[in-house]
Amino acid sequence: MRSIPSLSLAHLERALESRAPQLLHLEADPDFDALRDDPRCGDLVRRIGFPALLQ
Repeated sequence: MRSIPSLSLAHLERALESRAPQLLHLEADPDFDALRDDPRCGDLVRRIGFPALLQ
């Protein structure tokens, strides 16, 4: 069974592929706080074109 972060990131990957405008809130939305320490989230943020998340 996949973990919650893995499922969440898989959904975000699909959102990126479809260019979902909701991804613009990824850095500020507190619902994504738990994912920000995951390196896969950092990679996703980079591919979206955001500067690196502040630590």
